Amino acid sequence: MEIAYGECHCGCGQKTRIATDNHTRSGTVRGKPNPYIFGHQGFMERPVIVQPDDPMIRYIALTQGQVAIVDASRYEWLMQWKWYALYDPKLDQYYAERGLPSNQTMKMHAAILNPPPGRRADHINGNTLDNRYDNLRPSTHRQNGINTKLRKDNTSGCRGISWDKSRQRFQVHITVNNIQINLGRYKELSDAQAAYEVAAEKLHGEYRRKQ
Repeated sequence: MEIAYGECHCGCGQKTRIATDNHTRSGTVRGKPNPYIFGHQGFMERPVIVQPDDPMIRYIALTQGQVAIVDASRYEWLMQWKWYALYDPKLDQYYAERGLPSNQTMKMHAAILNPPPGRRADHINGNTLDNRYDNLRPSTHRQNGINTKLRKDNTSGCRGISWDKSRQRFQVHITVNNIQINLGRYKELSDAQAAYEVAAEKLHGEYRRKQ
């Protein structure tokens, strides 16, 4: 693949910064564009794709060994660009993204849904690489945050539940409009989960992520 001068060599299409020093190992030359955006080294390779038998869907190979799922009707349109996998370490999940000429980026699910101003594209089933149109819906920032997977630093394995070591109980809470609401403490994890689900259904509605 031919890379334009000044673009990241991973093929994402974004412009790199001008190098301030010479580094033989990284290939940077002072006064010239860096070959890669920081963290994009090794993004060039993409997995070999075997398309599914289902004629309604297609796979798009991304970097870092990832694959996006899209509607067959949008496949050719999407393939005019080079997509790469962007990893979110806090949520431990990937997104399909591409660079824009303005040196900004565009996520694949946002390009497909094209939500109205002030809204985001949310993945209904929580799979951030399932970019089929029927799996996308417009959402506010808060609604999008509700429908995210558990953070890697979660200690209980359940949303809104933590272990209160001093009381030997499961502490339950739910956040609404950046305000944390205490839902009580429970001896059994199943009771704590039930308390959270009742509150989530009432306060978060269809955007809630089930345990």
